[in-house]
Amino acid sequence: AACTDVGSGESGFGRTNSIVNGQAGLLTSAPKWDSTAGQHYINFVATRNASSTELVLKQLWYADVRSLEMQYSMAISQLGIGGLGMWTPDSLHWKTAADVESSREMIALLSQF
Repeated sequence: AACTDVGSGESGFGRTNSIVNGQAGLLTSAPKWDSTAGQHYINFVATRNASSTELVLKQLWYADVRSLEMQYSMAISQLGIGGLGMWTPDSLHWKTAADVESSREMIALLSQF
């Protein structure tokens, strides 16, 4: 569930879940859905980088079961891809019950395709 932003770099699964769940940074909106991209995003305020105290508005785009299901479905039905797999399941974050549950949901989704 990593997301790449030109100005911010990549956010790992655990950090992404912390932001989305309001545990890191100050949320300025509830998660939003972009139907064109088939992806969730959220706006939040956080420091510019690890060595800064300056607060800036950031936007994080992230994958979850809903967006992955759309991507997997398109890959199979529209693009004719013969199968799907997870790139790095060892990078999933298993520290909180919510992290474990969302990880399990994303892994279980693969078996549907």
